Amino acid sequence: ISGTILPVTLSIAVLGKDYTVYFGEKTVVLNKAKEQTSLTRFAVGDTVRFYGIVRQTDLSAIDADTIRDMDF
Repeated sequence: ISGTILPVTLSIAVLGKDYTVYFGEKTVVLNKAKEQTSLTRFAVGDTVRFYGIVRQTDLSAIDADTIRDMDF
């Protein structure tokens, strides 16, 4: 994770493939209970779910609008 205040980027591995996920200022940050939280609670190794669109010009980059940490 590149920081604790939006916008940030995360390096995420999905099924052995690495992606760079971009989160803008309007990204919704949620915990496991779907309650809003902050990025300060995120830690390396946490399981996350993110929702967004793969960039057509770079198939390893994703523009996401929601991220959810499943470990808290």
